[in-house]
Amino acid sequence: MKAVQSLLGERQDAVMARRALPRIAASAHAHGEPGFGYGLLYAAQEAALVEADTGLPDRWAAARSRRLPRRV
Repeated sequence: MKAVQSLLGERQDAVMARRALPRIAASAHAHGEPGFGYGLLYAAQEAALVEADTGLPDRWAAARSRRLPRRV
């Protein structure tokens, strides 16, 4: 489950960054700063989101298949 939790955390980080980056880029542009780097960061977060969504089914299946020892 730790691997699933880690992947979900990475996914959440990507979602939050994708929400914030356009606002940050617009503010930078309003102050005369270039915005190209923000576009690159957005694209990187988009790729991280796709990777997380693609990897989640396998990680979930692996977590479900593990059996914990029973305590008596």
